[in-house]
Amino acid sequence: MSQIPCRRIRSEDGLGLVALIVSLLVIGGLSVLVVHAMNGSSRASTSLQSGGSAAAASVCRVDYDAITHAVEAYTTFNGHPPASMTQLSQYLRDPVTSSQFVISLDPFMVGKIDVATPGHPAAPGDANCEFAGT
Repeated sequence: MSQIPCRRIRSEDGLGLVALIVSLLVIGGLSVLVVHAMNGSSRASTSLQSGGSAAAASVCRVDYDAITHAVEAYTTFNGHPPASMTQLSQYLRDPVTSSQFVISLDPFMVGKIDVATPGHPAAPGDANCEFAGT
């Protein structure tokens, strides 16, 4: 009877397959994060607007962040900050509308954003977001 030669398995034989699986998992995870980030702000804005004070504060912060990024984009492309909110319309994916807070550009500090809520006058930054919905 003839013997069948045994082949030794080297530790590197499965390395290519393992590396491929790991890289596919990493790419898949990153793509999920990107899709979630792209859809997150509009979904959070619409789903939270019907809630109470904590939800209104969260929506306020999401909208404040969206406007902050729009101001940065406008300034980058035009070389100067916007003078009015209407100039930001092409940089905002979703309109910012709520009866619980008002986000506007500061008339005295160019490029700065104010948040006003019922009972609290406009203040720079998102400091008033905690009062949204009260």
